[in-house]
Amino acid sequence: RIEATYSAAEGLPSDSVLSLLESRDGSLLVGSYTDGVLRMRNGKMVGHYDNARGMPGSNQVRALAEEADGTLWIGTSRGLARYRDGEFKAYGLAEGLPREFIISLHIARDGSLWVGTANGAANIVGGKVRALDMREVNGAQDVFGMHEDDDGTMWFATDRGLVRLRGGVLSIVGGRQGL
Repeated sequence: RIEATYSAAEGLPSDSVLSLLESRDGSLLVGSYTDGVLRMRNGKMVGHYDNARGMPGSNQVRALAEEADGTLWIGTSRGLARYRDGEFKAYGLAEGLPREFIISLHIARDGSLWVGTANGAANIVGGKVRALDMREVNGAQDVFGMHEDDDGTMWFATDRGLVRLRGGVLSIVGGRQGL
């Protein structure tokens, strides 16, 4: 049952929503197509992060993730932004991302951040970016989603099938492998 709708008619800057995240404080973070990140609480907008307010990247917010300490990661169509203690830090090609078009984000059990882009993935540990080139496994590039198993195996939903990273080794699980 739909209890309420929120759109431009109810005060959102636009109707196009690309990502959602429930934050640790219970707020709903809304990643929009043109207006950055909106923070809502009890159906009311209580915060807004966008380029005009210092957020790097673009206002097209495709993915959101939050660390245990409240650090917010914002994946945009032109890079990744980290928001911590009221300050933004930009991550892009110069920092080691394989591409600046961010599609998905995942906080791993070890606290690192996995970033799915339109050209593979990257892992960020302690501010250091390590790119993961997936083209060697069936030409995979777009990373649409990620999941981590209890044993630390990472799974990536890609444009060429399911890619597994286990023990530092990438492998594809696609139609030929019975998927």
